[in-house]
Amino acid sequence: MISFIKSIIIFSIIVVSFGFNYSETFLTFLYGSRWVTPEAISALRTYMVLVIFLGLNGVIEAFFFAVGKKVINQYNFFSIFTTAIYLGATIVFFTLGYGTAGLFMGNIVNMSSRII
Repeated sequence: MISFIKSIIIFSIIVVSFGFNYSETFLTFLYGSRWVTPEAISALRTYMVLVIFLGLNGVIEAFFFAVGKKVINQYNFFSIFTTAIYLGATIVFFTLGYGTAGLFMGNIVNMSSRII
């Protein structure tokens, strides 16, 4: 499992390092210059970071669900709190004016709490 997590992190660092620099070019290539706005670029960059946390969370959850039966009940109870954390973080990021990227940032906070 540790080697799989390391490979996810290495692949994610490569994707994020290129993605941040070429996100505007990528959006222009896919959708044309009409859809390239600062908010869309910011949302794409934030989404690239979110994918790292989604991947890590998925691997760790799959491991715990495969290994322990007792952990599952505790995890289901903990999911209530992570949902509240997600809602609170999303509301905070929206009120701070992050827009669509705020949704992804709230999800990053949620995935971080689930990983921890």
